[in-house]
Amino acid sequence: MNKSLTNKVLIFFVVLIWALVVYKYWFRSSSENQFQANEVNYNKVVHSPKKIKEVSVVTLNRDPFLNEKLNVKKRKEKRVKSNVTKKKNFNRKSNNNIWPKIKYLGFLQKENKSKNILLIINGRFKKISKNEIILQDFRIKQVFKDSIIIEGKKKIKTIKKGS
Repeated sequence: MNKSLTNKVLIFFVVLIWALVVYKYWFRSSSENQFQANEVNYNKVVHSPKKIKEVSVVTLNRDPFLNEKLNVKKRKEKRVKSNVTKKKNFNRKSNNNIWPKIKYLGFLQKENKSKNILLIINGRFKKISKNEIILQDFRIKQVFKDSIIIEGKKKIKTIKKGS
C-alpha cells in the first residue's frame, strides 16, 4: 500500500479510539457515578471492645532442651552490718616525700638554644628550661619528646606526656 494511504487509515483509527474513550469517560461515567453515589449507604459499625484473656506465667523447673531439672538459686538477703568506725593509726609521712601534681605537655626548642618545657604544676601552667629547679626541691634531669625525668628528694620520677 501507499504510504499516504496507510497514514490516513492509521489516523482514522486513532481518532476513532480517542472518540470512544472521550465518550465513555464524559457521558457514560458521569451518569453511572450519579447512580452509584445515590446507592451508597454509610452504615456505622459499632465495634465492641475486645476482651483480653489474662494469663499467668509459670516458671519452668526443667530445661526443655536437655530435659533436666534446673537448679534455682535462692537469693540470700543481705544482712545489715552495724556501722562501727574503727580508729586507724596512720603513719603520716613527712612533707618531704610529697610530689606535686605535674603534667608534661611537651617542649619548645629554638635554634642553638636549650629546650623549654611546658608543664602544668599543681594546676598552674609553667614554661621551664632544662636543669631549672621547680618548687625548691625538684629539678628536671632529662627531656625527651614523650617524657621527662624529674629528680627530687632523693628520688627520680619519669613523667610521660599527657599524664
